[in-house]
Amino acid sequence: MANLYIKEINLISFGHFENKTIYLTNGFNLIYGDNESGKSTILDFIEGVFYGFDQGKSKINFSYKKEKYKPLGSFKYRGSLLISAFNKDYRIFRNFDSGEYEIYDLENNKNIEGKKSNLNFPGEYFLKLNYSLYKSLINKQQMQETSKDAKKKIIDFLKNPSSDLDFSALKAKQNIDDMLKKIGSKRAYTKPYAKNLKKLEKKEEDLSYIKSLRKSYEKDLSSLKKQRQDIKDIEKDISDLKDKTDKYRKSKASYNYIEEKSRKDALEVINRKLKNYSEFKDIDQFYFEKVDELIKRKNDYYKESKNEDKKSPFPLVIALIIILISFVFKNLYILLALIVPIFMKFYQDKNEDDSLDLNNLNNRIKAEFIKVGAKNKSQYENKKVEYKDYKNLLIEKEKNMEILSILDKQEKYKEDLDFEYEENFDLESIENDLRIKENKFESIRKKNLNLEKKLAAVEEDISKENELVEDIKNIKSKISDLELEIKAAERAIDLIDSLKDKFEYNKAI
Repeated sequence: MANLYIKEINLISFGHFENKTIYLTNGFNLIYGDNESGKSTILDFIEGVFYGFDQGKSKINFSYKKEKYKPLGSFKYRGSLLISAFNKDYRIFRNFDSGEYEIYDLENNKNIEGKKSNLNFPGEYFLKLNYSLYKSLINKQQMQETSKDAKKKIIDFLKNPSSDLDFSALKAKQNIDDMLKKIGSKRAYTKPYAKNLKKLEKKEEDLSYIKSLRKSYEKDLSSLKKQRQDIKDIEKDISDLKDKTDKYRKSKASYNYIEEKSRKDALEVINRKLKNYSEFKDIDQFYFEKVDELIKRKNDYYKESKNEDKKSPFPLVIALIIILISFVFKNLYILLALIVPIFMKFYQDKNEDDSLDLNNLNNRIKAEFIKVGAKNKSQYENKKVEYKDYKNLLIEKEKNMEILSILDKQEKYKEDLDFEYEENFDLESIENDLRIKENKFESIRKKNLNLEKKLAAVEEDISKENELVEDIKNIKSKISDLELEIKAAERAIDLIDSLKDKFEYNKAI
């Protein structure tokens, strides 16, 4: 053990230390600071790395120190020491939660195997001391050795007085009285004995208070652990709900992406088809209504012409007038001379008018046919059918463009997500449940934080328990020593009085 020293103290997460490294040298190292600054914490950390916090046993047990230094704000509870031993450097890691340790030989880059069941192994391996010897030999408390040697000398002298000594009983008793005065009595409040009694009373009151505080602390600590578990459970529920809603939204976004792609492909096909109907670019439904009206007029014209030929009374009236004239003048030649030219003139005028109107209609209809690339009525009727297909394509195009416009504003997820959810999947209900759990999480988190603050405030007092126990032990030891000195002094006086006849008294004072 003489060749061993600590080079680095790495407090990863221990007590109020977080990622703190302290570098030491081979020789005398002084660690100093105000009260409660962490000096005792560092010493307990070194002990914990070497021996764990299992009270020197070979398995994990409840330990006050383990609970005392457990960080409240971190789930890590560990640290390491870099030491020099056997002329090599070693790194000792310790997980204070589980008690597990790891010893790493830095020179040979390998682990030192030890019994995992023996949590004291690092200390026993390097220091060659078991836990009990370590605690006995390495003690951070100061030892008071007041006047034990003096007391022993007095008692030995009084038990074995020398006749050669010029012994003055009066002077001896005076010296003993002076010593008793320095020690004092229960009522001498300014003297060591009364002071220590008072100090003991105060320390025991403080210890009693801390013990009562510890009961409340342990109850709150149990509540804190339960709250932390509740927080973990709610966090998992929240995570599961968020995962479910996220997957649902992604599946909807994936559907939007697929739908958008499908609509764009359909739109591309429609645009290709529309190129085959370029003659309808400037045509609307009014065009076909107009052409159909012209064709109807042409058909009506033919019908009217036939009806007029059958029903017109004009030729008959002319014929009757001519016949009447021929009977009046009794000359049939007049009848023949007049009736033929009149009838020829009538039908000639009529045919000229009909021919003029019909040609005009035919020319207009042909001109309209040319606009859609039709040469006759049959082709025109085909174009009407094609125009309906063209209009349907335009409607389909407009519908796709409208849907694409909506999809453009929606979230889209490119990857195809395989997400199965119930048929009655209610996103609104799940999101409402999520909000409730998040509010509950926040409420428990606040309670947990307040409880942590309360425990942190109490911990400072509870952390003094070990120190108080040691102080009380030392004070009791001091009182015991002082009482022993008082008894020894009283016994010395009794011995002086009982042995006065054996000595020649020197009455000179």
